[in-house]
Amino acid sequence: MRCPDNLRRLLGQGILKLRRTRIPQIHKIMEENSISVLLIEDNAEFARLVQHWLATSAAETTFAMSWADTLAGGLSQIARGGVDVVILDLGLPDSEGLGTFGAVHKRAANSHIPIVILSGSDTESLALQTIQEGAENYLVKSACNADILSRALRYAVAKHTVEVASKTRVIGVIGAKGGVGSSTIACSLATELRIQTGERVLLADLDTDTGTVAITMGVDPQYTFQYAVANFQRLDQSCWNSIVARTSDDLHVVSSPAHVGQEAVPVEAIRQVLSLVQPFYDWLVLDLGRLTTFSTGLLNRAGELLVVTSTGVASLYLTKRVVEALAKAGMEGDRVRLIVNEAEPSPGFTGRDMPSIFGAEVYAMVPRDTSELQRSLLNRKPPAETSAPRKEMARVARRLAGLPEKKGRGALSQILSLPDRLRKSSPFGKPA
Repeated sequence: MRCPDNLRRLLGQGILKLRRTRIPQIHKIMEENSISVLLIEDNAEFARLVQHWLATSAAETTFAMSWADTLAGGLSQIARGGVDVVILDLGLPDSEGLGTFGAVHKRAANSHIPIVILSGSDTESLALQTIQEGAENYLVKSACNADILSRALRYAVAKHTVEVASKTRVIGVIGAKGGVGSSTIACSLATELRIQTGERVLLADLDTDTGTVAITMGVDPQYTFQYAVANFQRLDQSCWNSIVARTSDDLHVVSSPAHVGQEAVPVEAIRQVLSLVQPFYDWLVLDLGRLTTFSTGLLNRAGELLVVTSTGVASLYLTKRVVEALAKAGMEGDRVRLIVNEAEPSPGFTGRDMPSIFGAEVYAMVPRDTSELQRSLLNRKPPAETSAPRKEMARVARRLAGLPEKKGRGALSQILSLPDRLRKSSPFGKPA
C-alpha cells in the first residue's frame, strides 16, 4: 500500500498511528467495546482528520483504524480479515463513483462487513443509489464531525450484526437416548452443510456428558467452549477464530465446555457466547447430547431440532416421550424432525405407523453401515462421503438448505418418496 511522504512523516512523529492489519492473537488484551475500522481514502490529510475524530469521540466505544489509499489496497485488507466496518470514499486513484462501492461491497459482503460512505459529493441521487445497493449510510465530508461519524459507525455495526444473526440457521441435534449416534449425525450434517452450500458453518459440541465431536471430526482443539465463556468480555471475531479448530473443508469446530474435573459452565453463559458468534456464520449445528436440564436450557437457541433415534424398542419408546417433552418446552410442529438411525433390530412395524407413534413425521432414515462406522471411529473422521449414511446426510443437508436433490443417487432414491422408502425398504418389516 502506497504511503505518501507527508503521512509517512506524521507516522514517524507518532501523530497519526494507523495500523495496516489486526493480528489475531488469543492472549492479546482486547478492548471490551472496540470496533475495527478500515478507511479507504486517498487524501492523507483527511485520513488524519478521521483518525482524530475517532480518537476523540465522546462515545464509550473505542475505534482501531487501519487505512488504505487505493481500492486495491482496501480490498486486500478486507480479504485479510479483522475488519468490522468500512469507511469508503468513492473517488480513489484506481476507481471512481458507484464502481468503487460495487467492488468494495462485493468483497465485504462475503464477510458481512457494513460500509459507510464518506464522500466529498453531496449529490442526492448518488447517495440514494449507494443506499439502495447496500450501503449502511452516506455521509458528506463537509457536514461530518466526530460525533456524527462515530454514531454512524456504531449504528452500522449494530444494525448489521442483528440482520446477519437473523439470517443464520441454527440447527440442534439431540438424541432420544444415549448411544443412538446423535453426535455422528451432527458431525456428518455439519460437514455436508459446509460441502453442499459452500457457506460458513460452525459445529458446536454442547454435549456435557461425552463430548466426542472433536474425536469424530479428527481435530485437536487447543481451547474449549469454556475458554470462550471465560474470555467473553474480549471475544471478537479474531479471538473466536483463534479458539475454533478447522477441518480440511474449513468447517469450524468448538469442543465441549465440560471435561472431567472441570466445573460445569452455566447455560446462560453458553447462550451469550452463541448469540455473540452467531453473526459470524450462515449455519450453526449444535450437538446437544441427550435431553437434560442443561440441553433444555439451550433449546431456544435452535430454530430447528433434529431428534435422533434408532430402531431399537427402548429408543422408540423414549422418542415419543422426548417429542412430548419438547412440545411442552415450546419446540413443536415442523421445528422438530426425526432422524431414524438404523442401528438396532426393529420391533417390526411400518413407516406409516411412525407419525402416530412419535407424534412427528420422520425426516430421514440413515442406513446401517457397521463397518463404515467402525472405520470412522478408528480414523477419527465422519463416515466416508461414498458411504450410505453420508449420502443420506448429504440429502438431509440439501433439503434443509432448500437445494434440489443431486442427480445420480440411484434410480430408486430419485423415484421413491420418503414414505414409500419407509414402506418398501424399511427395517421395520414388510408393509402392512
